[in-house]
Amino acid sequence: MNAPACGWKPTSKADWIKPQGGKQSGDGDFDFVLEENATGSPRVGRIKVASGGDLKIRQLGKDIVGAPETPRRVTVRRTKNRRTVRVSWSNVDGETGFRIASPSLTRVTIVPANTRRQRFGKLALKTEHCFRVSAFNDAGVSPSKEDCVFLQ
Repeated sequence: MNAPACGWKPTSKADWIKPQGGKQSGDGDFDFVLEENATGSPRVGRIKVASGGDLKIRQLGKDIVGAPETPRRVTVRRTKNRRTVRVSWSNVDGETGFRIASPSLTRVTIVPANTRRQRFGKLALKTEHCFRVSAFNDAGVSPSKEDCVFLQ
């Protein structure tokens, strides 16, 4: 005697995930359609396929097709305070943040998307300070661009 097939219907609470088809029984396949993600940010949703079973969907944003471009025009300039510098760079498309690394400071600073400059203070005098700036998003990290300044 065979056990009756259990019935299930794929559903999703995420309005951008559209399971296709009706009620299924037993093991089976189903199709789904994702609405376009016009934002630059990824989003996550789930399709419930049976009691306790679900499928996680992660959709990248429209502009994210790979790591962002390398920031251009990276410059390091002294400020009026002789132990402080301002690192600046051009903005790039599709980034979710920037990574600023300095071997002389042995630290990495992360700033959000659309930031174009960052100050670093209490730097040692009679030392060359170099800063490398790269952009990142969920797809990866761009190559970095570097500039240096000597503080007297």
